[in-house]
Amino acid sequence: MKSKIFIICLLGLLIFPLNVFAKTYPVIWNPEKVEEIIGLGGTKDLTVTFESSISLENVNLWIVPELQPFVSIEPTRFETIEATRPYQIRVHLSVPYDTQTGFYDGTIHLKVGSKTYPQTLKIKLNAVDLMTGAIPPPDTIPETATIQYITEDGELVDIEIIKGQVIVLFDSSVSESTAETLIISNGGDIIAKIPSIKYYLVGVTLGDEMNFIGKMRQDPTVIFAIPNIPLEPLQVEPNEWKDKDFYFSWHLKEINAPLAWELVSGLALSEKKIAIIDEFKGGGFNGFNAGLKDFEGRIVGTVPAQLPWPLPSEGHGTKVTAIAAAMGNHDFGNVGVNWKSKISLEVVYSPFDAIYDILDNISEGADVINLSLGLPGCFLIQEFYLDPLFAVVNAAKILFPNKKFLVVQAAGNNGCELMSYFKPSYNPKPDNLILVGATMYGGYKWSDSNFGSLIDIAAPGAFSIFYYSTGEINVEAGTSFSTPLVTGAAALVWAKEPNLTPQEVIQRLKTTAKGKGSIPEFGDAGVLDVYGALALSPPPPPSPPPPAGWLSFIEGNPGIPGDGMLITRYGGLDPYYFELATPISLGGFTNGLTITVFVPSYCQNINIGWEVSTMLPEPCVQGFGGAVGVIAPTTVFNGVKGYFTNLEQPMIDDMVELVNEEYPDYCPYTITVDQLLLIGIRIYDATSGNYCDNLDAATILPGQNAVP
Repeated sequence: MKSKIFIICLLGLLIFPLNVFAKTYPVIWNPEKVEEIIGLGGTKDLTVTFESSISLENVNLWIVPELQPFVSIEPTRFETIEATRPYQIRVHLSVPYDTQTGFYDGTIHLKVGSKTYPQTLKIKLNAVDLMTGAIPPPDTIPETATIQYITEDGELVDIEIIKGQVIVLFDSSVSESTAETLIISNGGDIIAKIPSIKYYLVGVTLGDEMNFIGKMRQDPTVIFAIPNIPLEPLQVEPNEWKDKDFYFSWHLKEINAPLAWELVSGLALSEKKIAIIDEFKGGGFNGFNAGLKDFEGRIVGTVPAQLPWPLPSEGHGTKVTAIAAAMGNHDFGNVGVNWKSKISLEVVYSPFDAIYDILDNISEGADVINLSLGLPGCFLIQEFYLDPLFAVVNAAKILFPNKKFLVVQAAGNNGCELMSYFKPSYNPKPDNLILVGATMYGGYKWSDSNFGSLIDIAAPGAFSIFYYSTGEINVEAGTSFSTPLVTGAAALVWAKEPNLTPQEVIQRLKTTAKGKGSIPEFGDAGVLDVYGALALSPPPPPSPPPPAGWLSFIEGNPGIPGDGMLITRYGGLDPYYFELATPISLGGFTNGLTITVFVPSYCQNINIGWEVSTMLPEPCVQGFGGAVGVIAPTTVFNGVKGYFTNLEQPMIDDMVELVNEEYPDYCPYTITVDQLLLIGIRIYDATSGNYCDNLDAATILPGQNAVP
């Protein structure tokens, strides 16, 4: 009897520990718990390991019903589990776009037959919209101060900052409570935030900005901590020369916009929304005149507060908006690239405000976001603007992959090579962001445009803009104005092909750009070609050029006198000139030149004029006009009377001297005769007192009195 009792007790001792182990920890998960914030439409993949202290067979992994709409795993079954050996599974988290925001808790279990092991992987999902819990920045003009800052290269520089404000971005793995505890424990107050991506505007004691930044940068979960700095528009001051024809239109012709409009005329285009994010600075108004006819019925959302109109000239934001999306087919204002897109407008002061409004517009359905703003100085625009912008756009793109958006950013006007300084391994340039450089007439790099391998595409950056309030036209320059050309083009391509991804839209613009690699400073980037992006092919070749000396014009090729082909002035803002299709450099002449025009018989007593321009970067653009008095017909070709006038070599030399001697204070270049271009011809009928509307043919030949 005693032996039986002993055996039973021994069996009890042997069995009991096994039962305790089985109930307590036969399965160990690493990590034990998963907590993730996932945006609506977002996904995330995780690798999780588990091991069992005992061998198991025919093991199934089971997800509780509460999590099944959001969680899937691979593999879902193991034939054999060996004791103490780790096994990996992939956990795929997905939050459908129509999910109600909030928390979803549940577990993943191991099942063997009908037995479910209680040791589980706990999962807690927080389904959020992009701006859930967001606190916007204050809508006031902040005070600024100048501080000294040590750059990445160890250089001590003065920078202007917004007093008592710091921007902090945390790694996505950090919880909101942990991030905010770290901020507060280091003496900061939370002014504004976007919790979904751990992006904070922090208030600190005046004068303690850099000390707080230093503390935050010591924490490995902080992606960046930087001062908040006033933004500025990426434009330069225009000169005083007003022009009313050539400069107004050359940028649209350069990007083949008129051909593109013909291509989409009559098509049912998908409606795309452009967000223009622009800025105040120092209390001055650089914003929007949203009440213009050019934008009528197309502004969505809240219009930013503005000063009473009319102002002496339109603000930076009005110009940028007009270049991207001003309405066409009317007799007023500018012409934008995309006439039909919806437009939302935002006014910002600082990088934090700009990025906040980017994300806010994404959440409200913006498709293409235009940023024609930045910071002064090469390292400032890179370290304190572009790098934070890259990081936040990357975070938003990963967290909210179903939010299809594209950001178009001006490269800046510092004349420097851009590169990513700040944690580039974490912070690559987003593949849904396109960086735009500026060109000048002739396809050359605009002198002040930033450059380098980060540039994706270039577009014209110095051309005329119509001032609605005063009726003036003035040359404006900067990557500010290259950028909305690309924004309008991207929205137009996307409207025509709405199933494209943002990355495919960017790739379309890049691969169809003109002259890729022809501007060394921009690497492989070419110049925007809207027609090419829409048609997936370059424009059709122009008509064959006329024989040597016979001219082609923007309005059409006049052919040879008497061939029945006439051209009519297209009637731009100044309808008096016939504009040459290819401007002619005056550097090719040593004894001046002769201009001969052949006109219909109803044009008599002809006065011939010309227009010459330097075609240089701002502020050196200079225009010259000239004319001769009434002249009699001097030649006949195919029965058509021709009239000629001479542009003498001393007149050409005087133009060069005028620029170099009269305007040295604001033009840093020395002008050569090769940089003087003949760009147009004017024909006046002294009998009727009107300008001739039609032209049969024209020649330009070297020398004096040189007629065909």
